[in-house]
Amino acid sequence: MILALDLIEYVEDDLMAIRGLAKMLAPGGSLVIFTPAFQFLWSHQDEISHHFRRYTSTESRAKLEAAGLRVDKLTYANTFLMPLVWAGRLVHRSGGRSASAETTENRMHPEWSNGLLLRIFAAERPLLRSLNLPFGVSLLTLASKPYP
Repeated sequence: MILALDLIEYVEDDLMAIRGLAKMLAPGGSLVIFTPAFQFLWSHQDEISHHFRRYTSTESRAKLEAAGLRVDKLTYANTFLMPLVWAGRLVHRSGGRSASAETTENRMHPEWSNGLLLRIFAAERPLLRSLNLPFGVSLLTLASKPYP
């Protein structure tokens, strides 16, 4: 199993990277990819993190299949927080709140909110086991390398 958690969005040629990961997998091996979702959620955080892109499920599936992998699970994640994140991004774009060049979103919310956010993420976990969620801030993919 190979984990690529918050990784491929940092690689300019992501298809080449996915092909490289697929090559390293043994037949029957699994690849877990976690990426940021939806280009319309692009923000200052993506820029200071040096991301090249955010993904849709369609784009992710196409790249995995082009790399010769079988997609076993493809779901959006961080769904419960998406309306809040989207609203926050719209406020930032409209000039309602600006961030300095070195400010990350991690520093833009109060520290006390970490426990609340953890509970929100945990509440979604059981759904991810059995459902493919139609939208979210992130995209979770499980792919495998077919046997020859």
